[in-house]
Amino acid sequence: MHAGRLFGLLGLSGAAFLTLSPDAAAQSQAASRAAPEPIDDNARYAWLDRELTPIAESTERWYTGWTATFAWVTLGQFSFAAAAPNTGLREVSIVGALNSALGLGAMLIAPNTLSALERLHQFDASSPLGAWERRRRAEYLLHATAAEESFYHSPVPLVLATITSAIGALVLIRTYDQVVGGWATLGSGVAVTALQMLTRPFSAGDAWRRYVDKYDPSPGSQVPPDQIHLSFSATPMGAAVNGTF
Repeated sequence: MHAGRLFGLLGLSGAAFLTLSPDAAAQSQAASRAAPEPIDDNARYAWLDRELTPIAESTERWYTGWTATFAWVTLGQFSFAAAAPNTGLREVSIVGALNSALGLGAMLIAPNTLSALERLHQFDASSPLGAWERRRRAEYLLHATAAEESFYHSPVPLVLATITSAIGALVLIRTYDQVVGGWATLGSGVAVTALQMLTRPFSAGDAWRRYVDKYDPSPGSQVPPDQIHLSFSATPMGAAVNGTF
């Protein structure tokens, strides 16, 4: 009697163990998994800032150097056109100066997102929301600069330079019968643009790929920061909102 009852209880216990063991194993595996690490905005910003600082230096040298180059070439060719000893050289110099002026204008209107890096360093990140916004803005600066690099390494600048140089060459050849000067204008315009593309840094694109591999940022964070800044404060009469637009 007692032995039968004992075996019955053992059988029920074994069945319950076999029934519950998959659930218990699943719960054990779930508990063993490490919880996802929270986003550390300050750590991410520190990584971004270490990358952005040298990128900004090389990018600024590229912008400054090519802007100054086009400015000096434009001024020099206009000056040479004014003092040219014959009409042929004057015509070639004027067309070359106009092409250089187009290059100068392109540099002056070209976006340079990293010019906002100094303002980013002054951003108030003392609150969790401020740290999040600072990190988001740093992501935007790196992402946008990588896009600018990608544009200058694409065929688009070379195609545009070929078109504008070809127009100048056509004017010299068809209108002024300056065959050598026309081909020289076309060749120099394409060569200068190719050199400009080759000297554009690649560092932002490489840094952005490494950042994506390391932190996998959400796609919505790489949007331009808004221009509306609001601050909230408590007063004896309630809450106050200050804003700049």
